[in-house]
Amino acid sequence: MPLRVLFVNPSPVRGGAEEILIGICRGVDPGRIRPTVACLVDGPFPDDLEAAGIPVVRLRAGRLRQAVKWAATVRRLSSLARKHDLVVSWQVKGHFYGTPAAYLARRPAAWWDHGIRPRRGEPRYWPDGILPKLLPVVAVAADSHAAALPIPGAVGVHPGIDARPYIDAATERVAARDELGIRAADTAIGIVGRLQPWKGQHVFLRAAAHLAERPDTVFVVVGDAIGGFSATYPASLRALSADLGITDGVRFTGQRTDIPRVLAALDIFVHASAAEPFGIVIVEAMAAGKPVVATRGGGVDEIITDEVNGLLVDYEDDRGLAKAVERLLDDPALATRLAEAGRTIAVERFTPENMVEHATQFFERAARKGNP
Repeated sequence: MPLRVLFVNPSPVRGGAEEILIGICRGVDPGRIRPTVACLVDGPFPDDLEAAGIPVVRLRAGRLRQAVKWAATVRRLSSLARKHDLVVSWQVKGHFYGTPAAYLARRPAAWWDHGIRPRRGEPRYWPDGILPKLLPVVAVAADSHAAALPIPGAVGVHPGIDARPYIDAATERVAARDELGIRAADTAIGIVGRLQPWKGQHVFLRAAAHLAERPDTVFVVVGDAIGGFSATYPASLRALSADLGITDGVRFTGQRTDIPRVLAALDIFVHASAAEPFGIVIVEAMAAGKPVVATRGGGVDEIITDEVNGLLVDYEDDRGLAKAVERLLDDPALATRLAEAGRTIAVERFTPENMVEHATQFFERAARKGNP
C-alpha cells in the first residue's frame, strides 16, 4: 500500500521551497507515496498544484494570532490527518498547524524546512533544547543545515530541477532581451529572487555601481516582495540605484514566472544571499549555461566549488562581488569554462529523480518512527 502523505503548505505563491514541494508531489512513485497538499492560504500556488494534478485542500487559515481560526484549522487538519499515514508540515508557519494536528490525529509528523539555522543578524527562532523533544525527523535542503541541528534524525535533501526548460529557453534569448530592454551589444548581469534584505539585492546594486563605467553593461533585478515580507525593500532598492547614479543601467522586472526565459537573457548570474538555505535558482542558472558568482555559506557551498563551477565571494562584500564579475567580463574563456562545468553538475547531480528518491526515503523513515 502506498504511504498517504498530507503536506501542510503555508505559502500562496511559488518560490524555491514551493518548487521543491510541487516537484516532489509530481515526481513520486504513486505505488510508494500518495500526496495531498493542505494549503493554509489560497492563491496562485494552490492553483499550480491542482494544475499539476496534485490533490489540494484549501483551508484559508488566517493569521496565527487569530486563536479561534487557528484552533478551527488545526481541528480540520486533524480530521484530514486521520485519513493519512504521515503529516509533513512545510516551512515555519506550517509547523504551527501540522504538528498539533498530527498529535490530535495520532499520526506521525515530520518537518520540512528550507533552512533552520538563523541567518546573519537574525534572532534564533528555533529553541534548540526543545526541538529534539518535538519531532522524530526533520528534513532541510542542505547537508550543512542538517548537521547543525541538534536532532539525530535530521537529513539534508538536495533539491533538483528539470534542466530541459532552462536549456531549451536559449532559443528565446533575443526576444527575452528585447522585452527587458537589453541591446544585442549589452552584457546583462542579473540577480533573481524575492526581494528581501537577506537576499542581498542591495549588495548587487552596490557592486553594479563599481562596474557602471564599463561600457554596454546592464544590471537586471528580477523579483518582488512576496507575502507581505519586506514590503518597503523594493522601493528602497530603486532609491539606492538612484543614489548610486546607476538608474539608467538597472532593469527592475518585478515578479516573473518565466524564469528559464529570463535567465536566457542574461550573460552572468549573481547570487548575493546571506547563508542561503540552498539556492535552487543557482542550479537553474547553471542549467541555463550561465557563469555564476555567489556568496559563500549555507547550501551554496554544496552547489558551487570555487573556481570550478563558479566564483564565491563573502556576503556584503560588494567590491569583492564586483571584482569577481569583472574577472568574467575580462576573461571569456574562464566564463565559458565555469558555465560548462556548472551545466554538467546541474544536469547530472541536481536532478528531480535524485530529489524525489531521497525525499521518498525520508517520508518512509518518518512514517516508520510512529507517533511523535
